[in-house]
Amino acid sequence: AGLGTENTMKNLTIATKFLLALGMMAAMAIGLGLYAVSNMWAINTSYVGLLSHEAKGAVILARTNRAITDLARLVNKVIAETDDQKMRQVAVEIEKSKNQVVDYLNSAADTLPDQRARVDLIRQKYDVALSEAKPIVELALRNDETLVREGPSLEGPTAVAGEPADQIGETRAVNHGPGPATIVR
Repeated sequence: AGLGTENTMKNLTIATKFLLALGMMAAMAIGLGLYAVSNMWAINTSYVGLLSHEAKGAVILARTNRAITDLARLVNKVIAETDDQKMRQVAVEIEKSKNQVVDYLNSAADTLPDQRARVDLIRQKYDVALSEAKPIVELALRNDETLVREGPSLEGPTAVAGEPADQIGETRAVNHGPGPATIVR
């Protein structure tokens, strides 16, 4: 059987042999091209998925971060402001900003369901920060000069002096005026 193909190849003209080799190379190029196109299609599908989920989620989380930063700026602004009317305007902005952060966190949790635990952790820390800021904002809105001179008393349910404040959101230092701060849980 092998002798027959050798004789067949010997009997072909050089032009036919050249065309046969060229045809084999063309078939191989077409096969490799189809393989590359199918891989590019898979990459495109993955990229579209990335853009519609992970990138969108990253943008939402970046907006959440910006909104939280804006909220912190507004809290500082209401503390520093002395004009009652401007303070009330800032308080309204604070409420809008708080709602915006919650909306962003909800959107991030919906867009990135596999990252829901991390988004929930951000939400928990955000809630703790809000609860810490609430009495400060309320005191600032009262705009009481006595509080400015004597210092606020933000006693919590349990005050334990001397404990380390190493867990964010679980403990806080409170200054009751002159003297050392108290750790409040």
